[in-house]
Amino acid sequence: MTVDNEKFVYDFPRPSLAATICIYDTSKKKFLIIKRGENPQKGKWGFTGGFMECYYPGKSKGENIKQAAIREIKEETSLSFNINDLRLIDIRSDPHRDPERIHVVDVGFFIQGSHLKASPGDDVEKIKWVTKEELNKASLAFDHKEIWKK
Repeated sequence: MTVDNEKFVYDFPRPSLAATICIYDTSKKKFLIIKRGENPQKGKWGFTGGFMECYYPGKSKGENIKQAAIREIKEETSLSFNINDLRLIDIRSDPHRDPERIHVVDVGFFIQGSHLKASPGDDVEKIKWVTKEELNKASLAFDHKEIWKK
C-alpha cells in the first residue's frame, strides 16, 4: 500500500460489485429477462442488473448494493419496487464469471410483483416474459443460469 496525497492506494486490483435481479410477475407467472444491448455479451439474454456506484469524495455519493439493484431495475425495465421487497438469493464470486472484464462479485436478488408493465430502457435491446420451463431451456449471459437455480 502506498500513500498518495493522503489517500490510500492499494498495489493490487480489487473486484467490482454488481447486482443481478430475478424479477417475477405473480399474475403472469413469468420471469422477466432482458436482451443485452451493450457489450459485454451484447445480444444475449439475462436478468436485469449492473454495477454498484461507489462512493468517491466530490464525485459520487455512492450507494449500497440494494440501492444499486433498485436503480438498475428502474433504468433497464422502467419498473419501480420498494427496496425492502428485495430478497437475497446468493453471492457469486468466481474470478472468471465475467471473462471479458475484471473480477466481478455479483449479488443475486429476487423480487416479485403483480401486473408488471416493463419496457426496455438503458442498455437493453428487448425484454420478454418467460415461463419457468422456458427459463430452464434458455442460454443466459454470464452465470445468470446459476442465480435461477437458487
